[in-house]
Amino acid sequence: MGSRCGASNGSRSVGLSLVATLVFAVSASVGLGDVVNLNPGDDIQAAINGAVGARTINLSAGIYALPATLNVNQADISIVGAGSGSVTIGAAPAGYGIYVTAGNATLQGFTLNGAASYGVKPSGMSGLVVTDVVAQNGVRTGIDLNGVTGATLTNVASLNNGGHGISLTDCNGVTVTNATTVGSAWQSVSVATWGRYYPLGTSGIVFNGTNSFAGIFQLEEGDFNNPGVPPAGAAIITYSTNILDGADVTVQAGDFGFALHGDQDDGPDQNRVWFMPTLANAMLAATFAPIGHLLSTGIYIESLTDPTQLYASPGCTIQAAIDAADPGDTVNVLAGTYAEQLYINKNLNLTGSGIGSAILQAVPIVGRSPYNVTQWNGSVRTIDACIGVVGAAAVNISGLTVDGLDLGQNNFYGIHLFDSSGSVNACSIENITWSVSPGA
Repeated sequence: MGSRCGASNGSRSVGLSLVATLVFAVSASVGLGDVVNLNPGDDIQAAINGAVGARTINLSAGIYALPATLNVNQADISIVGAGSGSVTIGAAPAGYGIYVTAGNATLQGFTLNGAASYGVKPSGMSGLVVTDVVAQNGVRTGIDLNGVTGATLTNVASLNNGGHGISLTDCNGVTVTNATTVGSAWQSVSVATWGRYYPLGTSGIVFNGTNSFAGIFQLEEGDFNNPGVPPAGAAIITYSTNILDGADVTVQAGDFGFALHGDQDDGPDQNRVWFMPTLANAMLAATFAPIGHLLSTGIYIESLTDPTQLYASPGCTIQAAIDAADPGDTVNVLAGTYAEQLYINKNLNLTGSGIGSAILQAVPIVGRSPYNVTQWNGSVRTIDACIGVVGAAAVNISGLTVDGLDLGQNNFYGIHLFDSSGSVNACSIENITWSVSPGA
């Protein structure tokens, strides 16, 4: 413990009856790299303020009450409790719980209870170690890092807080191991770019170990200094389940296997991606949209373990998945009925769950978008189709019922391929008629 303090020049105990001035005297007498032992009733802030250089502040078992925000505003401070189950620090009735703004700080072995705002809040600093710390019953986020570079969070928990469980905004080089979040009013975990208070950008974020996240893991992309503009450049957060990919954020497939995407109520300024443990979780969330900042449009699901696999389920939009897919990807249309018109202009596998299970229904004429194609002789033809494929070398469509609902007109098709190749297998094309002139 206290590894950031270097060699110890001795130990001093500050008893219950001693006042903060004695803490200052201890610091002055022992010099750099000292150790101060506190008991319940002693002043933790005074021990920090009295440090001259590196200091380890050991907290014996018991309850400590903070009269104000605990400011770790000197470098090389280690606050080391006897264990999160043995030491409780009661937060002040106003402000943050613990505010860390100086580098090379260690927080270890205690529970922070009842912060009036954010709980553990390191900001604009580097070199942070948080181990065996619980932040609970706070008004806002339990553990909230902003503009932090180089941090390890190990065996931490955020319980029943009124914000996120754990939040990392514009942070770089943070490893989170064996984390637990329960009862978060917002998301379980949030990793974000924003650039308002610290340089824009998030990278080198790794989640590993045995984690328990009771809620949504949210990526939030945005740039405060460019309102009205979709996130770009350093505001973009890449992600993967494979650390060898070198993505900005690496999560474990065992924790999160799927991502839910969709249009945002505050777009285009911000974009959010929700990580879900299972496909069933993502499918359920889609049915509740609009929810949070997620609208009920443009929703699709992505596999985090195999990014070539995208999904549409009830509440999702097949076209959104098609638009997001890279050439050669597969868009899996799960059981349900989808009223939309599809346009494909890339190599793609569109794979339904089976005839009568995955049903694509035509939308009314006033809601459709016919498109023009230039034929071999140079003439332009307008095409109206439930599924239109243009300029793709390999589009494979299977397992769908395509139902025109007798909403057709002249040049209305179930599936129309132009200047394309591919296959249509195990599909049922139904009710492609025009009421004025019936016929398929």
